[in-house]
Amino acid sequence: MVDIKVKDVYSEEDLGIIEEDTTLSKATSYFKDSTSPALIVKDKKGKYAGTISIRWLDRSKLDASRRKVKDLTRNVPKVDEHESLSEAARLMITSDSAILPVYSGERLKGYVSREDIIQRVVNEDWGSNPVSMVMTPDPVYVFPNQTVAQLLSTFRDHGFSHAPVVKNGETEGIVSLRDVIDIVYRRRQRSEGGFGGPEGRGGHGERSGESKDLKEIRLKHIMSSPVVAVRPSDSLLEAFEKMKKHDISSLAVVEDDELVGIMTKRDFLQPLASAIQEPTQVSVQFSIKPNIGISPEEQEVIRKEFSAFAQKYKDTVGIGGLYVHMKRYGPATKGDQHIQCKLQFYSPSGQFYGTAEAWSPEEAFRFALEKVERNLQDRKAQVMDEEYAARKVKEIMDSEWGSID
Repeated sequence: MVDIKVKDVYSEEDLGIIEEDTTLSKATSYFKDSTSPALIVKDKKGKYAGTISIRWLDRSKLDASRRKVKDLTRNVPKVDEHESLSEAARLMITSDSAILPVYSGERLKGYVSREDIIQRVVNEDWGSNPVSMVMTPDPVYVFPNQTVAQLLSTFRDHGFSHAPVVKNGETEGIVSLRDVIDIVYRRRQRSEGGFGGPEGRGGHGERSGESKDLKEIRLKHIMSSPVVAVRPSDSLLEAFEKMKKHDISSLAVVEDDELVGIMTKRDFLQPLASAIQEPTQVSVQFSIKPNIGISPEEQEVIRKEFSAFAQKYKDTVGIGGLYVHMKRYGPATKGDQHIQCKLQFYSPSGQFYGTAEAWSPEEAFRFALEKVERNLQDRKAQVMDEEYAARKVKEIMDSEWGSID
């Protein structure tokens, strides 16, 4: 997979170019006459400044006649056509973007989407791997009568953006952060559900109560239902084909009618992004919102702390990599920043998560890393319990008590 290049999969469709000081209303007009998912934004010097998408425009409450394109521009990295798909996947994860503009030198060639990458790699031998290899096991779930406000609190506490909706032990739907964004920011009423697809769409839950307070809207009104599910033993190719068929980006993973995991399109990208790392090296990749003040020196401190952590547990889980996601809540107060840090630790033995909040990037990182460590220790204890039980069963079967003669 590492040998496959961006040039082998990208779309040559013209993204279009717009200047950052153009009004949002003109950008909206451009999208009405185009099928392009995004526009390339250039600064006053004609340099690449990022991208703006129709989805961000549609969900914005800014005055389109007065505000500028630069107000909604995201600093999405561009990728060279000769880069590997693994590097493109890494850039998508660290920038939290579903598409990347593709360049050859300074020349814009097109764009590569998350779906382009996934389709290519699942068509390779890698696609025969089981869903269990990439899914998130034992997902945090919510209930139909919980409110959107409670859902957001759950997402914030655990650092996830999708959750199964469960009632009486049965999975009735899936709800995502994009479902909430769809309700809060869309200007036009919608009666059909909006979970999952490339534009955050794909479910069929009723979209009612758009103007209501988030403390009043129940999840049963915004969740995607019925649930589309796969089994842990199903192949990644089968899983992606289901996502395409139903135009969704998340699947419940069910075994013997019991919810055992959840998987998203992002989960396809994570092992691919990790493939570019040498197995003997620790990698730390940052996804940090622009309004967070963190210096290169602080990032280096985080790398060193994680390196020490990884070395401590390398005999337990193997050498892995870490994705550090940081965002700020509210304005900085007297130099202090209220930071949420979400960590995703990938290793040969599985994935471990930790989310925490603090008043500085380093402090938030340390608190989140402590949670990762607790999760790792819990998993280690579980494995030891399972190994102990297996040994005891074997001892009994090998003893005279285990004889059935």
